[in-house]
Amino acid sequence: MAGEQTNIRQTTTIVKVTETNNKISIKELTPGVQGPQGPEGPSGSGPTGPTGPAGDTGPIGPTGPTGDTGPIGPTGPTAEYTDSYTGHIGVVQLKTYHLDPLLVSNRTITKFFGLGDVGGCTAELRAGGSLLSTLLVGTLGQSADISNPNLSAGVSLAMKITGNTGCEEFRFAIGFTL
Repeated sequence: MAGEQTNIRQTTTIVKVTETNNKISIKELTPGVQGPQGPEGPSGSGPTGPTGPAGDTGPIGPTGPTGDTGPIGPTGPTAEYTDSYTGHIGVVQLKTYHLDPLLVSNRTITKFFGLGDVGGCTAELRAGGSLLSTLLVGTLGQSADISNPNLSAGVSLAMKITGNTGCEEFRFAIGFTL
């Protein structure tokens, strides 16, 4: 710092620091009248400095409002449901065997099949008391045609044995679709 002068401004006090022959002297300066504004520097701007590091992610904002409900789509195709009533009667008797006391939905009877191990019998398929089909049961297995296969909900379904020639081990299947 030899021969240099440095002015330090501290709050409102201005001092002059001088070094001469390795001695430092500090002198308080009295502020004078402010001078005129200096000239503006050259026009234009300097080069852009480097980009600073990215900041932290801000907090998540509130959820927006729920949108309107879309229109109801078309009804899909109805699937056909297939099932059957099946049963086994060891020793056949002349009586009515109740298969379904009340149909809960419409259905179509698709098959009436029977098979016995010994002898034979006559089985009538009835819905709500009306005859649908008559099956002559033997040891080879038989199917019978259905006269009125479409049944309405609310009726009962039964099988009535009207003839028996010593039929044993009678097995049956009654197929239907919904």
